[in-house]
Amino acid sequence: MMTTLALGFVIATQPATDLKTLLFEGYQDERMAHSTYTAVLKRFPNQRPFANIVKSEAQHSEMMIKLIKARNWEAPADKWSQKKDETDAQFLTRMKTPTDWKAALKVGVDVEKADIEFLTKALKQDLPDDVKKTFEQLLYVSQNNHLRAFERALGR
Repeated sequence: MMTTLALGFVIATQPATDLKTLLFEGYQDERMAHSTYTAVLKRFPNQRPFANIVKSEAQHSEMMIKLIKARNWEAPADKWSQKKDETDAQFLTRMKTPTDWKAALKVGVDVEKADIEFLTKALKQDLPDDVKKTFEQLLYVSQNNHLRAFERALGR
């Protein structure tokens, strides 16, 4: 199953059942979150909660890469980050970055909810211990830190 976010991006919320595809989808979801939050920060520099959460999303991407490399698989290309020849304006357009602060916060809520849905469903599968532990950590952070931070900021 796929979910369309407020930005119009379509991401997987029904995880693949084969491990390689599952890890690749998880990696792309983390890269999408990181790039979305990076784009928001280009429009609204140093604004919380994005300024804090973007760092965490970079760590989440690295956690996914570690799982992929542990299986001797080549990491997939990052299709979300700003390209070397892409201007900030082009990147903001491609990422469909909101110009309104409240809309940007709503995007953060949507991204985290989609991530939570993906991880919750993935954890119902029979997973290797390292994958299960990592997904549990990612789920905890998304539910208890990121989503709450965006919802708090949206409520102000």
